[in-house]
Amino acid sequence: MIAVISFSLNNKEQCQKVEKASENEAIVYFVKSTVIASAVTFNFFDSDQCIGKFKGQGYFIYRCEPGEHVFWVSKEFANFMTADLNPGHTYLVGVYATTGVLTANPIISPISAADIKNITKALKILKKKDPKTFSEEELSGWTEKHQTSITESMAHFRKKANEGADFKNLAADMALPNEYIMTNK
Repeated sequence: MIAVISFSLNNKEQCQKVEKASENEAIVYFVKSTVIASAVTFNFFDSDQCIGKFKGQGYFIYRCEPGEHVFWVSKEFANFMTADLNPGHTYLVGVYATTGVLTANPIISPISAADIKNITKALKILKKKDPKTFSEEELSGWTEKHQTSITESMAHFRKKANEGADFKNLAADMALPNEYIMTNK
């Protein structure tokens, strides 16, 4: 019983930085909690738009319209994840790395509401670090810079989807439970 109370109190302290989405948006936290491939910059996309990039441990917050999305991350190869996001909900996506031929390859994976271990790891990063932020000009510039890669990667995604590929999915019911969300700003 003491361990459960301690865990609950610890989560309350850690949730101080997890924002509640407004009723007309969804929020997705992309969180890298490992130090593997810390020197490698990963580029993040929502379909054909760059939504951020960073290296090392850290996170960024992506505010978007609810509904269906194709999130992907790239370095040497692209890794895709579909999403169906509910309005007014906040989600976590884990960012990991594997060894590639020339460099580390990023992987994104949804963190479900039941995955206490990875939620706790993500919350520790949120508590320790400030989010990476990007201006609209930076995001537009990165989108323009990566336009050829974006076109090729999205064509690859559509081809694989048409062939029946089974992508990881951030489902609507994977939103963080309310006990992890800030109630006041």
